[in-house]
Amino acid sequence: MLSNSIWLVWQYQTRNHSMSRELGVPLYELISSKSGLRRYVELSIKTIQIVKKEQPRVIFCQNPSIVLAFLCTLLFQSKKRKIVVDEHNAGLFPLDGKNRLLNIIANFIVRRADLVIVTNVALYDYCKKIGGEPIIVPDPLPVLPSSEIVTKDEVPFQILFICTWASDEPIQEVMEACSHFSENEIKVLVTGNPKGMSQNDAPACVQLTGFISKEDYFNYLISSDAVVVLTKRENCLNCGAYEAVSAEKPGILSNTEALRAYFSNGFLYVDNTVDDIRQKIIDLKENSDHLEQEVKYLKSELKKKSDNRIDDLKTAVEALF
Repeated sequence: MLSNSIWLVWQYQTRNHSMSRELGVPLYELISSKSGLRRYVELSIKTIQIVKKEQPRVIFCQNPSIVLAFLCTLLFQSKKRKIVVDEHNAGLFPLDGKNRLLNIIANFIVRRADLVIVTNVALYDYCKKIGGEPIIVPDPLPVLPSSEIVTKDEVPFQILFICTWASDEPIQEVMEACSHFSENEIKVLVTGNPKGMSQNDAPACVQLTGFISKEDYFNYLISSDAVVVLTKRENCLNCGAYEAVSAEKPGILSNTEALRAYFSNGFLYVDNTVDDIRQKIIDLKENSDHLEQEVKYLKSELKKKSDNRIDDLKTAVEALF
């Protein structure tokens, strides 16, 4: 346990719960119903109040939010207080690197932070190049809630497409690939709030869940036979893939070096094209039993690796003083 430390975030994400739990650091998950400037003002005030009350020796914060990370590195850092920023792709490359001002702020945060947490070697090299002090710590495997499991024989082969409807996800390609299957062959549950798509627009085998609670999401995950989690980003380790491993579910991931290196068993990899996604769905269904055994092995290996990385992080933080 790291004494006198706090973990600050302005949004829900499974990684925050897993990381703070493994470190033994209290998590302050600040959520606002407001939007725009009013949201930033409200959360900034709450953040300042928490820091003033707790007087932590170490502040862990997540980027995004870039505003939170900027606030922490600008206002709270001192000789007696260290700032550790958990950097995600969207934090290192805000708006996919298209906004010059946000890129300047993002780079400032990396250089200013006492320590920067990243998930893979490519992001480590990038942070080092721009003057940061990075350390690689992939997501610890999340602890999933218990759930009643739907009997597999009651439905066709069920796939959970873990989707946030973000710009880096090949959603249309998945939908077109699914159009080649009947509802008797497979059932594909698509999470997230669909943007401009209704159930009538979806293929017959696809069910759009819309926005669902965390409890319902984990129920879908645990009761499914497999998952699909895709991204167009080269250096992104999807949270959904970690959750799938925890639930011992095989699946399909995008064919990137980062994903293949970390999720090396129990998954098939696609180049995000319609034809390849369609074929990998067929392969996934036909080989699900074998892939499930591989995922169980991967789960035990990632747990060992995660424990070692967390220990390295604790040592690196203590070395800052």
